[in-house]
Amino acid sequence: MKKLFTFLAIYLAGFLTVSAQVNEDFETSTEDDDISLEGWINYNESGERYWYADFYNSMFAKVSAYSSDDDNNIIWLITPGVNLDEFENDSIKFDIALGYYTHDAIEIKYSLDFNGDESNIKSASWVDITDQFEYPENNEGGYTDFIHNSISIDDLSGTIYVAFVYSGSAPNDETTTIELDNVVVGNPKPQSRITGFSVSEQLLSSEIDLENTAVSLTVYPGTDVTSLTPEIELSEGASISPAIGSAQDFSSPFTYTVTS
Repeated sequence: MKKLFTFLAIYLAGFLTVSAQVNEDFETSTEDDDISLEGWINYNESGERYWYADFYNSMFAKVSAYSSDDDNNIIWLITPGVNLDEFENDSIKFDIALGYYTHDAIEIKYSLDFNGDESNIKSASWVDITDQFEYPENNEGGYTDFIHNSISIDDLSGTIYVAFVYSGSAPNDETTTIELDNVVVGNPKPQSRITGFSVSEQLLSSEIDLENTAVSLTVYPGTDVTSLTPEIELSEGASISPAIGSAQDFSSPFTYTVTS
């Protein structure tokens, strides 16, 4: 006898809820391509180099003057603007690594009067906070591990832009490589998500699709899908509507809302 299994689809509104603050891991970038992300500025002030994407275990932003014929390379990578008035306990966080150290190649700056237009970079006021971040231990023979930095900006207000400014010159033997990842500006809410979803009548493991904010699963034939009570697991700090423990009708795709 042929068994007919029932496929359930559950759609999740607000499945990944984050604030409008900057929280960038560069995973959507393409390896070896120049960094080109919505709201970000990859600005070449001098020379022909740009920040570009590289991959080793994960994607990150990278820049170097190594093998460049230009006397001086100055390249800015600027975050989108962040309204610091929306949240408290704001900070600038990022992971950074060095490759084949020859010189201090990076400056960290922020501006409260930059307007987001590339033509305004040089006329805007930039505050240098390089002395507040920790360089990885120099490694002239290779690459360091990424180290995490966190700089408090809770005393600031208004819209902030953060710039990572690389300077290097191969003719002058200043060729340190900089790798940058996991840039956070402001105080983003944690991602809220479903981490587990199951029903007792389930045949196969549930498939949780983060990209399309959907859960799918298969139940045994004859299951009354008009009244199923799923067990749902959520990330820390997340809530869901309808509430966990309530029976739902899954005879057609059903929508949950997940929020921080």
